[in-house]
Amino acid sequence: MLKMNAKVYLKTFIGFSFISSLLFGKANANIQLHNTYFKRCLNNLNQEKYELALEDCNKAIKAHSKWGNTFNNRGLVHQELGNFESAIADFKTAMKLSPAMVSAKNYGNLAYAYESLGNYQGAIENYTKAIEIRPNLGYVFHGRGWVNMKIENFEQALDDYENAIKFYSKAELKNMGAGFWNNFGWIKENLKDYKGALDEYNEGIKKDPNYSLLYANRANVKFELGDEEGACRDYKKSSKLGDEGNTEWLNSKEGKWCRTMKI
Repeated sequence: MLKMNAKVYLKTFIGFSFISSLLFGKANANIQLHNTYFKRCLNNLNQEKYELALEDCNKAIKAHSKWGNTFNNRGLVHQELGNFESAIADFKTAMKLSPAMVSAKNYGNLAYAYESLGNYQGAIENYTKAIEIRPNLGYVFHGRGWVNMKIENFEQALDDYENAIKFYSKAELKNMGAGFWNNFGWIKENLKDYKGALDEYNEGIKKDPNYSLLYANRANVKFELGDEEGACRDYKKSSKLGDEGNTEWLNSKEGKWCRTMKI
C-alpha cells in the first residue's frame, strides 16, 4: 500500500478546506442577499407597489432559489398584476419546495388564479383541496360556490354558499357586499326557490339600494310569485338606475303591460 506523504496530505486538506470555506461563504452571502430582497419584496407587496415587489422577488430568487415562501410571495405579486399563469407556476413551486406551503390558503390562491383564467375545473379542484385541508373557511366555499354558479351547477353552488354563510364570521357577513346576496339569490332563482331568492335580493338591496341588477332580478321572482305590480315597480326602478336591458324591454311590445301600469 502506498503511503501518502504527510506534507502532500496536509496540502490537499488545506486546499479542500479553503475551497469549502469559499463555497460556504458564497452560499451564506447569497442567503443574506436573498433575505434582503425577500424583505423588500414583502414590504412592497404590502404597500401595493407590485412592480417593485416583482423586481425584488426576482432578485431574491436569483440569489437563493430554494425557499418556498419567496416563490409564494412572487406568486401573490403576479396575481395582483394579473399574471395568473406565472402565479400558478410560482404557487406550485412554493408547495414543491416547502411542505409548509401546502395549505388551504395556498390552494385557495391557486384556485383563484385558475378561476381568473377561466379554467373553472382547475379552480374547483383546488378549492376542493383547500376544503379537504380546512373545511371551515367561508371564503373558500364562497369561491367554489361562485365557480359552480358560473358553470350553472346550481345545486352544488347552493351548498357552497350555505357553507360560506355558516363559516364566515358575523363581522365578515355584515361586510359582505350586495353582489354576494345577488349571486345567492340568482342561485336560488335558478333552482326555482323564488321565495328564497326574494329574501336574498332584498338583503342585497339593503346593502346597496342603487344596484340596478338586484331590482331586475327581484322583479323576475316577484313576477314568478304572481306579484305583477311589485315586479313592474322593480323593472322601472332598475331602468331608472341605468339598466339598459330593462329600459329596452319596457319600451318593447312585451313590456307594454308594465310600461302602461300606473304605480
